[in-house]
Amino acid sequence: MDFINRALNGGSSYTSSSLVDLISHEDWRLAQMEVETKPSDARVWHKRSGFFDGSHDSNVLPIHMAVALRPTPEFVDCLVNAYPAGLKAVEPNFRRLPLHIACQTAASTSVVQLLIDRYPDGA
Repeated sequence: MDFINRALNGGSSYTSSSLVDLISHEDWRLAQMEVETKPSDARVWHKRSGFFDGSHDSNVLPIHMAVALRPTPEFVDCLVNAYPAGLKAVEPNFRRLPLHIACQTAASTSVVQLLIDRYPDGA
């Protein structure tokens, strides 16, 4: 997971976002408060250096970043409620859905099940 932490903390983004900072620091409680306060942040794409396998850049949404860091199911649900289309959003470079990233990074079964329940066609 070190490569993901480096990618999330070191990559540049198109916009500055405290939501991205909170996700990067895995502060799920404050990140959820941020999404509830400013749900539009859940739909902003960010360029992350090294996000894919630690060596390839990718453009991602906050949900892609979060599921790579084993978030709480409550936070993922909050992101999905703020931007349901994020479940169907694939990384432009690597074509991964949030579900794919969650599985690749060993997210909790609760998070994986939530992603499947909310977007069954992604499985």
